[in-house]
Amino acid sequence: MLYKFIPIKERPGWFLSDLSRIFKSVLNPHKLKNAISELKERPKYERWYRNAYQRYLLAPDKKSPKQISAELKHLRSFWGVFPYQYFMYDMYLKGNKLTLDQMKDYVPEHVVYFWYYPKINGKNHMNFSNKKYLAIKFVEHNIPAPEVHFFYEGGRYFDTSRKEITADEAYSLLPESVEVLNKPYHGAGGRGITFITKEQTTPGSLAALLADNSLVQQKVVNSTEIRAIHPTSLNTYRVVTSRLGSKPEVIFAFLRVGRGFSKVDNVHQGGLFIGIDIEKGELMPVGFDNQLNKHKFHPDTKLQFEGFKIPAWSQVKEMVLAASAHFDQLSIIGWDVALTPDGPLAIEINSLPDVSFMHTCYGGIRKQYMIDPVQL
Repeated sequence: MLYKFIPIKERPGWFLSDLSRIFKSVLNPHKLKNAISELKERPKYERWYRNAYQRYLLAPDKKSPKQISAELKHLRSFWGVFPYQYFMYDMYLKGNKLTLDQMKDYVPEHVVYFWYYPKINGKNHMNFSNKKYLAIKFVEHNIPAPEVHFFYEGGRYFDTSRKEITADEAYSLLPESVEVLNKPYHGAGGRGITFITKEQTTPGSLAALLADNSLVQQKVVNSTEIRAIHPTSLNTYRVVTSRLGSKPEVIFAFLRVGRGFSKVDNVHQGGLFIGIDIEKGELMPVGFDNQLNKHKFHPDTKLQFEGFKIPAWSQVKEMVLAASAHFDQLSIIGWDVALTPDGPLAIEINSLPDVSFMHTCYGGIRKQYMIDPVQL
């Protein structure tokens, strides 16, 4: 199971190499912990990369087995983990012109999520995924964000000052004839979000429509230009800021758009992501779906991505850079930003921004992330 990407005859060698790595780490508790944790995670990664594995098996134009084996061993030696990124980004193809040094810039997901982000963003960085916490912080620091109507916890209602209120008072806070979002405090990928209106409920039945430990928030509407790409979903920017250098900067950015009749733009629910040229403020020529299939046009609206100018791009960058100063624990932040008719709004932040988006659109991220494998 752990070596299914490796030809059968080579698996004993990889197994012995893993054992050797563990034995060599016995006197270094940190390295030993890292080695064991990576081995434990491999079954999960092999499930995640099953589509990449099928592409690898079916590819007719692979490099020679000898070259593939040599490149895999080089990458494993450099990063100290099994190099699944080699298969994720089709580095085994003859047509892939990346040099070994360029391949090393593609950081394994295990390195980023389990070792690097906790190191630079702190052990408690996942606290920032709590949407109640973020909503309160956005208000405290005057960061433009969607209005929160109330919170719902354990069958009780609370206003934005965290004072307990009655169901009647919570109901009165709902706007008339306008859809609002009910969003769980914890969760990702747009999962758990529901849409409700005041007209479909009463004070007595409101609780039945709400998830426990959730907030009820203003539904945000895109600007005309962004809505034209896909009109039924809220299409948002993912803007990645870094405080690793001498000053905060935007290092990567994407536009995420929905498909079909979806109201959310999440890629894991069928949406697309398109890289943004940070300097030019326009979309890159090609977008991608969750399976990394390429799209030059939106499948529904047929809007062409290449040359599409991002409206108010300088405002978006200025907002996230200014706001990042209020989250100084985090060295790298993935900002989710919606461009509305009134300007950009911060929807939420992510202390684990998705590296597959960055690798797919920008290539290797090791230099921008300033990752030194020796120091992990």
